[in-house]
Amino acid sequence: RRPADAAAEAALAALRRDGVEVKVWQADVAAEADVDALLAEIDATMPPLRGVCHLAGVVEDCLVGDVTPASLAATLAGKARGAWLLHERTLAYPLEHFVLFSSAAAAFGAPGQSTYAMANAYLDALAARRRAQGLPALSIAWGPWQDVGMLARSSANAKRRLAQLGIGQIEAECGRATFEIALGADLPAHLVLLPIDWGRLIEQWPPHVPASRFAGIATAQPGAGSTSSVSELLALPAEARRHRLFQLLAEDAALVTGTPLASLDPERSLFDYDLDSLLITDLRVLLEKRFGRAIPTTVIFSNPTIAALADHLARTVFGMAEAEATPAAPAAEPDAPADAAMSQEEIVEMLSAKLKELNRKDAR
Repeated sequence: RRPADAAAEAALAALRRDGVEVKVWQADVAAEADVDALLAEIDATMPPLRGVCHLAGVVEDCLVGDVTPASLAATLAGKARGAWLLHERTLAYPLEHFVLFSSAAAAFGAPGQSTYAMANAYLDALAARRRAQGLPALSIAWGPWQDVGMLARSSANAKRRLAQLGIGQIEAECGRATFEIALGADLPAHLVLLPIDWGRLIEQWPPHVPASRFAGIATAQPGAGSTSSVSELLALPAEARRHRLFQLLAEDAALVTGTPLASLDPERSLFDYDLDSLLITDLRVLLEKRFGRAIPTTVIFSNPTIAALADHLARTVFGMAEAEATPAAPAAEPDAPADAAMSQEEIVEMLSAKLKELNRKDAR
C-alpha cells in the first residue's frame, strides 16, 4: 500500500547485488483490481508463479464496545479480504507455497485487539480450508519480532507489558531461519511460533479465565499467591494492614507502569505514569490475583492514586471501618461521579472516553 522506505530499498539492493531479480509493485492486496493487475503483470513479465506469502495487516486498538463498522473493515481488509483474494485469484496456479503470516493474538487473545485477533483467526481457518481442499497452505501465528513489524513501532509500555507476561521477542535472524524450516517441513496448516515463559504467563493469567487450554504445557496455576497475600493482611492490626496494603499496591503499580518504586507518588494519578488502556487491565488482573476478588476496572478509574485505591480496597475487600482509612486522594477527574452513583451506561461511557484519550496519547 505504500512505497518502499530506505531500509526496504537497502534490502532490495542487497538482493540484487547477490544476483536475485527483484520486482516491486505498489498495490493494495484488499483491492480486487490491484490484485488482478499484479497477477497479470507477473504472468507477462516473470516466470510462472509458484509461491505466495501474505504479510499485510492493520491494527485498530479499541474496546469491543467501541468497534465500529469502519474500524472492523479496516482491520479485516488487509488480513482477511486480502488473503481471500489471493486464495481465490491463484486457484488456477500450480503453487508450491501459500503462506499466511498470522499472529499469536488469535491464539491467546489481546486486550484491545479483538478485531485484530479475529482477522488473524480467519487466516488460520483459511489455511485449514485450503489443506482440506488439497491445496498448499501454512498459517504461521507469529509472536512479536524484535526489530521489525508492528512491535518495533509500538510504545515502550506495549513492549514492557509483553515481557511481564513472559512473551519474548523473535530476533530477525532466528525468525527467518524458523520460517525456512517451516516452509520445507511437513507440518500442520497452523503453527504458533513465539518465545514464551509458560509459567510466567500462567501466573499472570486472569483468574476468571480458565487456563485449561494450557494443560500439559504449563505447570503453574492461576491464582497462586493470592491466598498468602490475603492471609498476611488479615492477620495484621487495622492500621498495619492498611500500611501493608498500601505497599502491595505501590509494588503492583510500579511493576505495571515501569516506574521505580521510590519515584511513585502515592497522591499522584497513575495515569500520569503512562497507565494506558492495556496496562489498566494488567493492574486489575494483578489486584484480583492478589486478593482473590473481582475488581471492576471502574475502581481504578474512580480511585486513580495509590492512596485512593488503598482506601477503597481497605473498605470493600477487608471491611475496614471508614475511620481506619485515611481520606482518599482526589481523583484525576473530580467531576466524575462515584461508581455507586453511576448507571451502567454512564460507566461504559466514562470508560470509553478515558480509553480513547489514552489511545490518542499512545498514537502521539
